[in-house]
Amino acid sequence: MTLKFKSKIVLDIIMFILLLLCMSYSLIGTKWHEYLGIILCIGFIIHCILQKNYFAKIISLKYTLYYPTISKNLFSQFNQFCSYIASTVSLLGFYFNIYASRITLANFL
Repeated sequence: MTLKFKSKIVLDIIMFILLLLCMSYSLIGTKWHEYLGIILCIGFIIHCILQKNYFAKIISLKYTLYYPTISKNLFSQFNQFCSYIASTVSLLGFYFNIYASRITLANFL
């Protein structure tokens, strides 16, 4: 594994943890929600910069319906990704709504 690939993986893991923390708004409080959201946005911009080759392929129209296997795989991956995000958001939202009223992280800071 190259250093660039490892840095992409580490950045994605950090962004995922920040996303989970930002979603628990009632646990972390307003101030930390804002700070973590700004850090998450900066991480997203860095993520997009590191993925510049992917965007170049999309812009050059290499992923179109004229290449059915690539388009089918890309659509399938996108569909799986959206399903994963939707289920994660709904489950975490349900979890945090139940337990957020009992414990707040803001009380400990």
